[in-house]
Amino acid sequence: MYVEGMFGAYSKSGNGRRQKQETAEMFLREIPSDGGAPATEVIAQAGLARISKKTLERAKAAVGVKSSRVNGHGVWQLGNDKVIMLIISGM
Repeated sequence: MYVEGMFGAYSKSGNGRRQKQETAEMFLREIPSDGGAPATEVIAQAGLARISKKTLERAKAAVGVKSSRVNGHGVWQLGNDKVIMLIISGM
């Protein structure tokens, strides 16, 4: 998939909730700014990085990641003032 490898190596380190959320926030800031990424791919990559869905959702709100639907598929993108169109080929 097109975002494979885009999220780098984020590992779950430390025991504190705040540190886990900061790790998730850094992870989400890696979403490509030129149109976002498929939500399922972001969630799957977060799972591989050992970021829980609950922590990911908290970080999503803190960072300002927006959810939208493109061609019937969920897309997460970093919030900004521009309207961004994402065409995912093969979906």
